[in-house]
Amino acid sequence: MSDLSSSSYFPNSSTTRRNGHGAVFATKGMYFPKFKKRINILLQHRDGPCLLIAIFNTLILKGVVSIESGVYSASTIIDMIQNINLHVHGLKKVLNGYFVNPSFSSCCDFIDYPKFLSKLNIQLVHAMVPEKNHKHLELIKNYSYDTLQVRLITLINHDSMIKQSMSNGGAHKKSMNSTDDFYKNNLADEIKVLKTWNTRLNRQVTNFGISEIEKQIQEGDAQIFFRNAHFACIYKHCGHVYSLITCKGLAAAHCAWHSLPNASGDFTYFDENFTQTVCNPWETALENIKTTKEDGSPERMKNDKKKKNKEGSKKNKKGKKNGDKKEKKKKTENSSSKKNDCLIA
Repeated sequence: MSDLSSSSYFPNSSTTRRNGHGAVFATKGMYFPKFKKRINILLQHRDGPCLLIAIFNTLILKGVVSIESGVYSASTIIDMIQNINLHVHGLKKVLNGYFVNPSFSSCCDFIDYPKFLSKLNIQLVHAMVPEKNHKHLELIKNYSYDTLQVRLITLINHDSMIKQSMSNGGAHKKSMNSTDDFYKNNLADEIKVLKTWNTRLNRQVTNFGISEIEKQIQEGDAQIFFRNAHFACIYKHCGHVYSLITCKGLAAAHCAWHSLPNASGDFTYFDENFTQTVCNPWETALENIKTTKEDGSPERMKNDKKKKNKEGSKKNKKGKKNGDKKEKKKKTENSSSKKNDCLIA
């Protein structure tokens, strides 16, 4: 099945009422083979704080915490996490989004790794890793995602200036010398290498990166996978790694997990027992996100009903108005007729 980025899963909405510090989360019950019983996980609604949800669900799958079915506020979830480790601070920062900077040296490396994850013994991973036999591994692994973007902009601007200087001939001999130094240092080749690598990161995943994640995670362990500005809870079962589906629109769906994506962004879906299932749940989820309010009532049906009532009201008013006009016209005609009759008589 084709890939849908996080922005497609959970579209941003300025009309979302329950986000940030006012966020509330519903739960979903599912069977979890590791515990041989049903558990409850947190669900994400629209552009809610996915990192907080991923942290809590990871702790659930690790067996560190459990919750009853219901609705929970963000502050309640944060309190429950801090009760696990009193030294965990900074969780409120994740309520309105959290930025991380993956390093290409390893699937587990991030610049300024979040301290609260370390204290909770939760590993954060990404799949933007070049192959061990990559021709330019030594160059690429020195960059992080952010430093790569900055370096590319710098090199491209420099290259543009150099080419312009070269086109002006002898008038810019000094610039020509800079050009010689530029090419002697192989910066032109660096642009090509980094551009190619950056293009490969359109989906923020490589097949090698996925294989590295699968190797380092232990059987029965849960971690957090970062991709496309989204944080997802992942779990290893029988040698395979699965991503927990937490979209609120799929609360009643048959699917509970999906595989990690390949370089093309494709993945497959699985039920609670990790059995592959043929379904396309996201179409339904996205439709539900558009048409369902947070209280579960169909917004489209309400709007249609309001529209219908409004149109009916207008129609009744128009009909009444037309009826009044006809009645008035009839009275005028009758009055005129009587006058004529009187004249004829």
